[in-house]
Amino acid sequence: MFYKINLNIINKSVYKIIFCSIILFFFKWFYSFYYYFGEDLLTKIIFEQSSDGYLYFVYLESLSNLEFNNSYDPNLKNLANLPIPLSSILFHTILYLFIGNSVFIFLEFICIFIFLFIFYLICKRLNFNDNFSILVPVFLFVLPSLISFFDINYTKYLTVTIEGFYNLRFPRPLVTNLFFFAYIYFLLYLNKNEIYTKKNFLILGIILAISFSSYYYYFVIEVISITIFLIWKNNYSLNKLTLKKIKYYLLTLVLFIILTIPFFLSLNFAEEEYSNRIYLIELDVEKKKILLSYLLKKILSIKFLSFLFLIIGINFYLNYKKINNYKSINIFFIIFVSSILAPFIFIIISPKTGLVYHFTNYVLITAYLYFVFVFCNLLNNFFEKKYLALNLTILFLSIYVLNTHLVYKNNFLNKNLLNYRNGFNEIVKEINSLKKNNKNISILTFDQRLMMWSIMNEIKDIKLLSAVLTPKTNDMIENDLINAFKVLNLNSKKFIEFFANEKKGWRYLNPNTQKFFLGTYSASALKTYKNSKDFDQDTLEFISKTSPLNVQSLAIPEEEFVRLENKFNKYKNNNKIKPDLIIISKRNRLYNKIKNIDYQYSEKEINNFFKVLYKN
Repeated sequence: MFYKINLNIINKSVYKIIFCSIILFFFKWFYSFYYYFGEDLLTKIIFEQSSDGYLYFVYLESLSNLEFNNSYDPNLKNLANLPIPLSSILFHTILYLFIGNSVFIFLEFICIFIFLFIFYLICKRLNFNDNFSILVPVFLFVLPSLISFFDINYTKYLTVTIEGFYNLRFPRPLVTNLFFFAYIYFLLYLNKNEIYTKKNFLILGIILAISFSSYYYYFVIEVISITIFLIWKNNYSLNKLTLKKIKYYLLTLVLFIILTIPFFLSLNFAEEEYSNRIYLIELDVEKKKILLSYLLKKILSIKFLSFLFLIIGINFYLNYKKINNYKSINIFFIIFVSSILAPFIFIIISPKTGLVYHFTNYVLITAYLYFVFVFCNLLNNFFEKKYLALNLTILFLSIYVLNTHLVYKNNFLNKNLLNYRNGFNEIVKEINSLKKNNKNISILTFDQRLMMWSIMNEIKDIKLLSAVLTPKTNDMIENDLINAFKVLNLNSKKFIEFFANEKKGWRYLNPNTQKFFLGTYSASALKTYKNSKDFDQDTLEFISKTSPLNVQSLAIPEEEFVRLENKFNKYKNNNKIKPDLIIISKRNRLYNKIKNIDYQYSEKEINNFFKVLYKN
């Protein structure tokens, strides 16, 4: 059964999987401790997070304390809540209560093992030999490192596919994608076993609930694909699909509802402006038309139709010739088709949406999975040769280790990055020292890593927090920003310049606007702030041509700049709230503009990268 793993089949290979997991896990952290010896553990964990994964630690901190509306401001109480992606952080949170920050390191190893193990089981479902069943997941995991090592240039589509498929960014895709991969294995299991049992539909309810409350994009694909799968397995007969089987569907539905109640409560009590900041968009009829029209146009393009007919042609040939494992390959085809249907069905039904481009990315990822297992299925006999798969596994692991070393060595030789990281660690030591004499120390910084470190270290008074770290309203964040500029003796002109619209590549993106307001000022063909058209002609024209999927393009309307400047000027100087510690890094454009600071502060440079102002 799905829920009973046959240890007789895997007892030898599981040790090999553990060994591979240790290699993939150990050397990353070995080089981190080797090159950055003496770092505070949390500092190391924050810097070792892929991309911006460290920002999502705030969800874990909130759940572990059961405090979802913390403003980190003693003067602000009774805020609305953060919406928490419960399933994707639940296991981390439980262990965090027992082992603290080490949980991020420990569960990274567990997630690597689970990734390899799930794909090993998928390969065994396709009757691949043991060594080849280990080679495939190792290859899938190390492919980005292979591409980096051999300095291969690849298209943006391959970038999205390979990098989005799996990496160690918390919690997505580190955790969320594992749920989806487990679902794929579950479908492969159902394909060759009795479907209509209570246990199977209980498992289905659990998987769907976990997916929904962690990353709903996968949930939509799963619901569509299980529907297509059941229709297919019932020979396309609606009578066979429904009669005498309703009790199983109800079982899944009831369990799904029960398990997702906490998530729905989290959404219900969430701060609305926070949801808007993380790109949650109201879908009125006009927006639905814009999105559906755009997606339809892309699907009917020659490029996509050629790609689609290629996959359809391959799958038709496999079924027509009854190529070995063709029924199992059909599962990957169903998931691919479901990923194409997912955005259309979701947009039509849902009153709101997040980042729609995730749906289109998963079309590429599910196609990638389809091609991988089609080719692996064809290559399986070739890898029956003794030790070939094992030798390739060792080779790929060796290249991964070597590439990891080169990445850390190059980063260590990057003086700016090294000074930033070392300076950050020195500041951490400084704060810990000051906390001994003042447990209620207050901090002001524009550095998101330092904000997150402060939250995790129970700093109760953080004068400035970025958009995803607090359930404050936009008005509250504006007040914090204005206060920060006033404390730093910076005028309204500098304030407006700080958020000036900037064109970067395919979008408008000022990193400061992104840091503090995110989707509030989303600007694309789908929407602008309050549907404003108050931009200069070039900006407005660029926005109108920006894909409605690219809502991460950000631009502030002129009338909004006027409002912000007026608000800044009306802010009374005697309202200034002065923190005990102000920390500005060279990465911040304000670094060289801070002059003539209040006499109450003394200045110190740390590692020639941070400017620290101490309240006397």
